[in-house]
Amino acid sequence: MSEKEEHAGTKNLIPFSERTKEEQKRITRMGGIASGEARRRKKAARQEMLDLLETPIELSPEFQKALEESGLGFLLKEKNATMQTALIASIFRGASIDGNPKLAELALALIGEKPADAVNVNANVEANAKVVTAADVAKEILGKK
Repeated sequence: MSEKEEHAGTKNLIPFSERTKEEQKRITRMGGIASGEARRRKKAARQEMLDLLETPIELSPEFQKALEESGLGFLLKEKNATMQTALIASIFRGASIDGNPKLAELALALIGEKPADAVNVNANVEANAKVVTAADVAKEILGKK
């Protein structure tokens, strides 16, 4: 790459292999620390989501109104309905009633029945074999073209 083609800020970078052992150790240590912080943030976010999904529906009047308006008001009569119940019902409603193929894929994935991303329709592998994607399968199931 010529000097004219170099990206701004890359001209004075030193390759890792040309750094001293101490510099390499310091840089890898900083990377390990940053990686640990990122893992802790992801773990905390996952736990917060799990806690939120366990929240009973009746705690939020705004959410109750949204459920009524979206046709999922029947969940309000359920004794132990949680946000997770509402989320699953919403995914099912979107997949079955609204015909959303992405939600159909998600619903199948949640129960471990997601089709492969690409399935070869022809048993013999040919150069021009038809490939069917998971989205195509979902559309076919829902009757959408």
